[in-house]
Amino acid sequence: MTWNRHHNIVLRFAIIGLVIMALPAGVGAQQVDFEPLLWAPDTVVLLPVDGHILGGVYKAADPEDGSTRSGGGGIIVWDLENPGEYERWFAGDRLSSNAVVDLSNSGQHIWAATDGGGLTRIGNIDAEPEFRHFFSLGGLKLTAVTGTVIEGNERVYYGIHDAGVGVVNDGFPGQVYTAELHGLIDNRINDLLFWGDELFVATPSGISRFADNLFSDQNTGLPDLNVNVLALDFDGSLLAGTDAGVARWDGTAEQWELLFTVDWPIIALDATEPEVWAVARGSGGFNLVARWWRADQWAWAGPSAPGFEQGSALAVVDREIFYSGRYRDVDTMPSDCYLTFLGRRTDAVWSTWIVNEPLVLVAEGVTIDNNDTVWMGDLEHVSIGGYDGENWTNIYQLAADDSTGLWNNRGAILSMVTAANGDVWLAQYGWGTRTGKIAFNPDADDGSPGNYRYHNNRMAEFVGWGNSIVRLAAHPDGAVIFLHDNKDAGLVEVLIDPEHYRNPESWIYPRDYVGSTLGGADVWAALAERRDVIWFAVQDLGLVRWDLNGLSAGPDDPLTWLDQTDDDWQQPLAGLSGSSFDPRKTRGLALAPDGAIWAGGGPGVARFTYAPASSGSGTTENVASFSENIGTGGQGLLAGGVGDVVVDGNGDAWVTTEAGINRIRRLGGAFEIDAFTDPVNYFAHSHIGRLYSVGIMSSLPGGTYYKFARSLDGFRIAVGSDRGAALLTIEPYEVSVTDELAQLYLFPNPFVAGGDTQLKLGGINADPNEENPAKVRIYNLEGQLVYRNSYVADATGFWDGTNRSGQPVSSGLYRVRVELAGEIVYRTLAVVR
Repeated sequence: MTWNRHHNIVLRFAIIGLVIMALPAGVGAQQVDFEPLLWAPDTVVLLPVDGHILGGVYKAADPEDGSTRSGGGGIIVWDLENPGEYERWFAGDRLSSNAVVDLSNSGQHIWAATDGGGLTRIGNIDAEPEFRHFFSLGGLKLTAVTGTVIEGNERVYYGIHDAGVGVVNDGFPGQVYTAELHGLIDNRINDLLFWGDELFVATPSGISRFADNLFSDQNTGLPDLNVNVLALDFDGSLLAGTDAGVARWDGTAEQWELLFTVDWPIIALDATEPEVWAVARGSGGFNLVARWWRADQWAWAGPSAPGFEQGSALAVVDREIFYSGRYRDVDTMPSDCYLTFLGRRTDAVWSTWIVNEPLVLVAEGVTIDNNDTVWMGDLEHVSIGGYDGENWTNIYQLAADDSTGLWNNRGAILSMVTAANGDVWLAQYGWGTRTGKIAFNPDADDGSPGNYRYHNNRMAEFVGWGNSIVRLAAHPDGAVIFLHDNKDAGLVEVLIDPEHYRNPESWIYPRDYVGSTLGGADVWAALAERRDVIWFAVQDLGLVRWDLNGLSAGPDDPLTWLDQTDDDWQQPLAGLSGSSFDPRKTRGLALAPDGAIWAGGGPGVARFTYAPASSGSGTTENVASFSENIGTGGQGLLAGGVGDVVVDGNGDAWVTTEAGINRIRRLGGAFEIDAFTDPVNYFAHSHIGRLYSVGIMSSLPGGTYYKFARSLDGFRIAVGSDRGAALLTIEPYEVSVTDELAQLYLFPNPFVAGGDTQLKLGGINADPNEENPAKVRIYNLEGQLVYRNSYVADATGFWDGTNRSGQPVSSGLYRVRVELAGEIVYRTLAVVR
């Protein structure tokens, strides 16, 4: 088994406009931190700037290899002096999308083109970066961007997917040029680049030159008309990389001269005197680095170490060659499992660094274990990932029975859950003998990151259906509940003794009120209302209540799991009085602190209480329901398509919808709904912009949102989507502070940023070695997180006043949040420089 324990810098930030400090209940929304948990699947462009090198992260869907989803990981910012240190910028208040397809430096700003989120303009990169989104363009799906300054005016051109070229003049979107109206050679734009004041446009049909406000075709001398990339030679000459080689532009003759030919498409290009460097897309998914140095002399010159062959981005900095793309350990990692790498060639010697982030692209299954580690399971690929707040653990190898690893590399992980004893359970969905249930203990006694054990398929009747698992649920007494979507079986399995999972007597298969298997339909969710009462959400049947002890017993009586003669099954709840919510479409269930039940699915969500009856047909009361916000003045959800619901430590309900997430807070006798979404979904759904301000855009992964998971205390929630996951940290409405924590102070205060002195905590007793650390977060007044440390001791220096880029923070006031033994206190820090 290969364990990847990753050490890296992860950028975290709160959302400007949404973030305020914790307030008493009823006063306003409390602070929520959104931390993206995204795979860095591939670097498609590199851009050197101000001592850094920026990498645009993107994975395009590839029907040829069966991939149907695309996704991105924002921008990776490497430090050129120490490429092993990096941070990531994500969509939200920073980028307009995580799918970054191109980068350009105009001389005034950095510009990022995205697939689905338009443009982002980035300024002041060497200090505190400033971001501005450009959504009001000719289209949101962009393919390329380039910029320059002409007579003091910043001019930026961008390629629109199958729709031509647009322009931004000094920050104002302008005209869109197309083949039909303006003579552009092709509306499909592969790349853009300025040569002096002239714009060159690379397309599958050749090259257009834009000069004197006119487009002209410039294909003479090209080795192939499919031009993928443009670059500048070391002397400022223009280079074009095609499917058959590289050519240089002769401005005097106005034609191209061939430099060299190759048998593969050129996808990246740069130069350093006297060499031209190119990345060619080779066969079998392997890309090659070509080095050319005059007189048709060229050779492959990439890193010789195995695993670094799939680079797709290239940049030259002071005669050093930087090369980035996909890395795969060929001995341990499956063919479609990879991490991003950065390579640097200095004096003919290559050094490489792996970007250690999660391997999960589509995070439908999520859980948070008892140590607050977030675990994500991949729907389409080959791994699970665990994030403890600082480091990633990736698990991607296959294993034999009762050893460490996954069952297979194609079993979709639809759900994960943490059992009462701390074990993490997951199930790989499929129809083979190599799919089924997996359990592991994150705290293995041998010191390794995990200790895996397995139960493959069922150990009693209906053995063939044991791997069609769509959801897992945990019982407070330690049992694990497995739910299936097989219509022929309609099974619910309950493992009442997880320590003896191989014993058939440890498994029971509850029946519904007529003695069949819960109606023979799909079972999507389960909820323990109390120790002896469990609800099931059954497709087309409704909500089914099972009292395993019977109505005459109570929750304090011993559980009679194995005696089904005393079980009480209430009639399925197929409707709620006074509500349009349809319980037969429920996908998620959650329990409110007052005992009410939240049910979400189909087009909405509902809250109700239930009184069982001896007749088997109980009654519902206190019903409240919410559907999509259609702008009539009432409370509503961000969008339809509810996928799940969870209740946080404040008692607020959170609901996933197809376009984002919603928080339902009860303020007095009324409910208030807060919406959160990512920039791409905000603009992709036209009605959202009419009903909500841009302030609801948050650092969420994007795509369709699936399931929730919550920590033990309920103040950390993970949400999965088909673009990754996010960890939400929620402040409690009311913070209880003991006398000891109330004495906390910061010293020195005022504090000199970037000096030799470090900030310390005084007035408390915190010691990480005794499992009593102080957890510290520092925010600026905009609510952005600038520092985080979960292992701080009292009277010990922990912060030097620098941000995650290593730069001293600006002078001003900062809010310092300190958590110790489950209690939280805030202090104000004055920073000077």
